This record gives sequence, C-alpha cells and structure tokens, in this order.
Amino acid sequence: MGLVIDPRDRRLLYAAGHPGFRRSLDGGGTWSDQTGTLPGTDVHGLGMDPRHPDVLYAYVVGQGILQSADRGAHWAVVNTSQSLMGPILVDPRVGTTLH
Repeated sequence: MGLVIDPRDRRLLYAAGHPGFRRSLDGGGTWSDQTGTLPGTDVHGLGMDPRHPDVLYAYVVGQGILQSADRGAHWAVVNTSQSLMGPILVDPRVGTTLH
C-alpha cells in the first residue's frame, strides 16, 4: 500500500501493506519486518518527509496516522480522524502537511 525510498541512500526502502511494515537496506533484495514498532499490522498508507527522510508517516487501520522521527523505530499518533489508503504525500514546503 506504500513504498518510500530514502533520497540520501536509494538502497534504503520502506514498504507497508498487508501485513505490516518492512525495511530493506539493500535496494529491495531482502526485507526485514519492522511491524512490531507499530500499534497494529494493517498498514494502509506510508510516506516520508522529503526534507527530513528520518521522518516517516503511516496510516494504521483503527489507530490513525502515526509519525516516526527516527526511521520507524518509535511512532506517535498525529491524527485519529482521517482514513487513508495508499501513499501519504508530505508537502516539501511544510513537512507537517499531509496529502
């Protein structure tokens, strides 16, 4: 349901969908499950702040939109009233504006 590529290192990828959240350090050759860092496994959206690639956003069904400032190690809920599916686009001018 979402794929983001770190602009600083194109080998670093993040993917979300059914089930969960995954990370690749080798351009997609291998993936590790990072779902345990989220409060659920049904991840319907994923995005990255293009100015600050350590900042990720995920939409987890039943939880809302979450933000991580440390590449997905820890998450905090930023919006519980919005439902998303697919990519989360982060405005490059205002990193807290999501589309």
